[in-house]
Amino acid sequence: MQVKGSFEEGKSLFTNLGRLIFKKDLSLRLRRRLRFAEFVKAEGLGPDDSSVETGRVVIIVGLPRTGSTMISRLLSADPDSRSPLYWEFAHDSPDVSPSPDPHSDPRAVPVDQGFSKLGIFSPNGLAEFKKFHNVGAREHEEVTGFTRRFFFDMETALMTPEAQRERLEWQRSSSVDRSFLASYLRVFLKHQRRRSPGEFWVLKSPAVTSWLEEYKAAFPNAVFVFTSRDPKSVVPSLCGLNEVALSLKYDYRKAKDLAPIGEGVIGRVAGYAKAQGEFIAANPSISMNIPYQRMVQDPIAAARGIYEFSGREFTGEVEEKMRRHALNNKKGKHGRAEYSLEKFGLSGEQVDAAFPGYEKFL
Repeated sequence: MQVKGSFEEGKSLFTNLGRLIFKKDLSLRLRRRLRFAEFVKAEGLGPDDSSVETGRVVIIVGLPRTGSTMISRLLSADPDSRSPLYWEFAHDSPDVSPSPDPHSDPRAVPVDQGFSKLGIFSPNGLAEFKKFHNVGAREHEEVTGFTRRFFFDMETALMTPEAQRERLEWQRSSSVDRSFLASYLRVFLKHQRRRSPGEFWVLKSPAVTSWLEEYKAAFPNAVFVFTSRDPKSVVPSLCGLNEVALSLKYDYRKAKDLAPIGEGVIGRVAGYAKAQGEFIAANPSISMNIPYQRMVQDPIAAARGIYEFSGREFTGEVEEKMRRHALNNKKGKHGRAEYSLEKFGLSGEQVDAAFPGYEKFL
């Protein structure tokens, strides 16, 4: 019903390419979900299976647009780490078996080809998107790609503000069982670890901030690293990212304004901030906060701090690999993204009012 309602609210904005992408995305989500469920059943796997453990886990959370991608990919430069690649969640192959070498797996090729086709149909759109977030089949990516098959992240641009609020209330309700999201991600990671062990997992997803207790229960040996940034930078940056991503599918010239994007973003992200504050206060021994400015100024020091907090040795070899990664992936590598609060009908005062107490994390 939510999917149909979303489509009905916003279908007038679709471009022809957008209609194709939307319909393909729906069917892909369902196929991936079915194939993984069938594999789990055939292999006798399950959330309580103890034949393979997930290993140690670092979960990077917090508000979107706070440097979580930068720090997670930096940690992934450690050869003893394991972080999901984009293609592992996005491929359409019937073969869902674990990969012994994810970076050279042939299942990544069609995903690469998909980006190439998108670049042909919308070259400016893909180029603008990469200014916000560099994406690629073999890039380390957030775990939201796995939970998408459960339809917990339908695009709010297709919903009225009222529908967005109703969905957020539903997602955050204590009556909604969200534990299966973390439980089946745990199964997926254990399943991958059979062929590609790694010493520890690096998982990243701001969306996890809505379900921290569920992830804590699924990964009892995890530490949670929160990345934090001034909301007056976070909110317009995320609005800009959403606008660019959605412009690949929707024609905003038909929309009256972009205020619905701003309203949806500020409501969602304010909820993340509230959840972050509550979780850190209740779980100080497994929670670490890294301010964005400090991380940008010295990413290696930030990585070293995470290793110390999680009880791992930060060797000279690991530091060298991370420095090399940081040198090759400087901020703005694909150009500077442009965004503002005003473009999305927001003001600095509105943002400040929506994030009471968050300044202590900056």
